[in-house]
Amino acid sequence: MTGGRNGYGAKLANIFSKEFVIETCDGQRQRCYRQVFRANMTQKDAPAIRACKASENWTCVTFCPDLAKFGAAGRTCPHAQRRPGIFLALFQPACHWQAAHPACPTLKVQSGLVYEAQR
Repeated sequence: MTGGRNGYGAKLANIFSKEFVIETCDGQRQRCYRQVFRANMTQKDAPAIRACKASENWTCVTFCPDLAKFGAAGRTCPHAQRRPGIFLALFQPACHWQAAHPACPTLKVQSGLVYEAQR
């Protein structure tokens, strides 16, 4: 969520997620792309490409972190049992910073049990 370089943030989020969905619409080409990855990027659906309106220009990344990879799932981590929003607490400041960034005046950020950033 830092604006990134070389795509490491998205790749790492994908590798450490139970499910990772990338969607993007390019109004200039009037095409919308969607692809779903599962099980820490070991399974993937075929990309779905559809037509979109010329006014649609956005990207949405949705992912569900694999808490077990961080020792924070179920009985392996007592903090996760008492505080299920542990990852929300980690991601929320980055989401707020990104939403307030002056270079992204139309950025919409939502966070919850599944984290989404949409532009």
